[in-house]
Amino acid sequence: MKRITIGGKEYTLTFNIMASLYSECTEMIMNEFMAYGKTLGAAEMNDMDGAIDKLIKNISNTTEETVTLFYASLLEYHGTRRGDGTIKAKDDALDLLYAYFEENEGKTLYDVYSELMELIVEDNFFEKTGLNQRLSQMFKT
Repeated sequence: MKRITIGGKEYTLTFNIMASLYSECTEMIMNEFMAYGKTLGAAEMNDMDGAIDKLIKNISNTTEETVTLFYASLLEYHGTRRGDGTIKAKDDALDLLYAYFEENEGKTLYDVYSELMELIVEDNFFEKTGLNQRLSQMFKT
């Protein structure tokens, strides 16, 4: 869990059950890990053009991925289902992220992306949602 202040209001970011119910978030995280593996695999096979193509595609998705993660992290405390209702849609999260950047000059999308990925680990997102269990089982079979 992480707290940030935007426009004088405190927001709590967390990756918990509500984030896991936003399937776009889970899918995006899994695709991110798979893309990283494919990039490394292409490089190990000396397919440098393939590795570079995969790297460029991965980097170009950072903006959308950051917004998706930011939105998902707000759902538990600020979404309409369980939270205070301030975040009704992904566009609300984008507007809030925009305001965050205006108030935090020098902060980049990649900075926020990295912080959110670290938060996923800190919040034990994969353990809480059973994703690590499911992946482990899938790789066994």
